[in-house]
Amino acid sequence: MAGLNLVVVVVLMLFAYIYGTTMVLVVVPWLNFSVPGVVHASLLSFTTLMALVCYLQCVFGNPGYSSTEWSPETEEGAAGTPVKKGGGIRQCRKCDPPRHKPPRTHHCKECKKCVLRMDHHCIWVNNCLGHANYKSFILFLLYVLAACVHCLVLMMSYTIYSMRNRHREKTALRAAVRFTENSRAAVITSGYYAVVSSILQLFCISILMPLCVALAILFGWHVYLVSRNLTTIEFHEGVRTLENQQVGACQLKRHLYDLGLLKNVQQVLGTRPLWWFIPKSGSTMGDGHTFPTYVDMCRRRKQSAHGPMEMDA
Repeated sequence: MAGLNLVVVVVLMLFAYIYGTTMVLVVVPWLNFSVPGVVHASLLSFTTLMALVCYLQCVFGNPGYSSTEWSPETEEGAAGTPVKKGGGIRQCRKCDPPRHKPPRTHHCKECKKCVLRMDHHCIWVNNCLGHANYKSFILFLLYVLAACVHCLVLMMSYTIYSMRNRHREKTALRAAVRFTENSRAAVITSGYYAVVSSILQLFCISILMPLCVALAILFGWHVYLVSRNLTTIEFHEGVRTLENQQVGACQLKRHLYDLGLLKNVQQVLGTRPLWWFIPKSGSTMGDGHTFPTYVDMCRRRKQSAHGPMEMDA
């Protein structure tokens, strides 16, 4: 079931720890309220907030569940009709009550429901990623990667800056020990603060470096899937609908749902580019039960040309 669990709580704590450490121990003491400081603080706050909103949508949002009322309208074996490996219309007997499986739908054993255009069940959001929340997941990867890289660059830059100014700090410390006992106490307190601050920053950097690499790989992988209009399940198991076969006058030289780069992106992010980077619920195209196919495009082009037309890959 979607919602809070230990993993989600840990992820939210990481949000708070990385953002808080960067702002309190790096941006404020180093850049203060200068123009670069305000710019960095504003940009980091924006990307962190957007990542948090997208993450919460993935955790608590409905991924899109199949309806008991849906049934295939096309004849068995037509392009886009969900069929079993051995033939026959796909049905889910694990759901209660049993129902037809729309195209690209899979039953999640964790959620115990059939999820429309299911990509995978993600343990980091404790929810399925499907037709209704996959856009939020893509935007979450984008914004959290941007925020993590920003934090890492700021911390590494501040570390280099601190090392270059260490000699100046030592000189100030030697001068301070000649002052009164109260001044010496203040210097000792400042030294403790510097040690604790350095430990927190070092720990944060040790988290951020592998995290940035992992997020970059994961984000690149899902960008590839979006560009091909594939899900993770479809990539590993294959699209089980008449791929590489002749359908009417159309020879399928690519997988059934590959509509071209722009249309593939629009299937996930929507038709309005201005809304592509906004975590707006319901902006994904379609209802998740039916999907346009390469064969549909072929037939429309054939009809518009009023004659047979050979399709290029």
